[in-house]
Amino acid sequence: MSRLFVANFGFEDELSGRRMSRSAWEATRGLCGCWTPMLGPGDLAVLAPYQGDTEAPAGADRATEVVAWGWSQRMVRLAQEIGSGGGIPDPSVVEALNRRRWSFEQEVEAGMVPSGAVLAESQDACQGVVSRSPRIGSGWIVKADLGASGRQQRRITGDTPPAGFDEWLAGCLDRDGLVVVEPYLESVFECGLQFELGTGGGVRYCGATELLTTESGSYLGTRFGESVVLRLESDLEHLLARLEPVVDRAAKAGYFGPLGIDAMCFRSPTGETAWRPLQEVNARFTMGRCALEWASELPGGASGTVLVCRWAEAESVDRRLSELATEIEGLRRAERFSPPESPPGSPSGLVLLVYDTNHDPGMIDSIESIEGRVMACLAGPAH
Repeated sequence: MSRLFVANFGFEDELSGRRMSRSAWEATRGLCGCWTPMLGPGDLAVLAPYQGDTEAPAGADRATEVVAWGWSQRMVRLAQEIGSGGGIPDPSVVEALNRRRWSFEQEVEAGMVPSGAVLAESQDACQGVVSRSPRIGSGWIVKADLGASGRQQRRITGDTPPAGFDEWLAGCLDRDGLVVVEPYLESVFECGLQFELGTGGGVRYCGATELLTTESGSYLGTRFGESVVLRLESDLEHLLARLEPVVDRAAKAGYFGPLGIDAMCFRSPTGETAWRPLQEVNARFTMGRCALEWASELPGGASGTVLVCRWAEAESVDRRLSELATEIEGLRRAERFSPPESPPGSPSGLVLLVYDTNHDPGMIDSIESIEGRVMACLAGPAH
């Protein structure tokens, strides 16, 4: 059996009826190899064609099963065209669970919603919230009902919304009927809790990863292994207990497949830290889930990072990573795995870094330093 892993990173755009911009789609070319640790003999990983294109992904004629990043109607049609033997969850259930309305309702049900957060169904309702100072956080963040990786959200600081906010807000309300308004929280640590929901309703906890993002929410990378265990420590049991009812409701709704829930440890204005156990629900694959598949290759006590890197010279990127693995103390492995071709055909992609942390909490600070050094080296001119 040959599986075709299709990276339709514009999944949320497909659900909402928007079209991912060509430039945004081009920027994801280097990420399509995220599936690498999951591939078996004969499997193929491809980037979904641009939404305006009609041709099937390369390799679809040889596949017997489609594995989609997220099950949109577009991916369902592809699976049906090739006679995919894999199970497909109800697309209407997939869409409902990926909407922020659903995760917000779960927070309300569990009494976990941040103070001041609301579903706003009109411009006046939204403006009424953001015109006030939040009790926690610094300013507000307004999120469309569907969006990912920092897309389709706007941060508001002070009294003046960013340029184009009113037009963006009107478009969101016209399309989805609501936006989510939340206090902007200062992140200390963000993690993704990964689950697998079976067709019969069973739930398997797969593990936790640390989510690395920019201030605007764009994806930078994923940490996994011992460093995440050390960061979570005793909090993991508490988080899983708070999220168990949410995961069960997703299963009872009829969803099956990968499920990722993002949680955040944040710092309040008084300096205290607290958890927001349910920041976002992703009823699809996530970069964290794919990165977690590398964990089986880690030696005991080791940690890893899947890092988004840009390189100045594609021809030398693999050689430079090999050199860094021998030069940097504590770095056991450094290799590019996405895009899979060599030299890479895109200016950026995914790099796997493996560290020997040896259960040492002090090594966590060194990991960030190593990541920065690797990124800076690849972005600069070759020596």
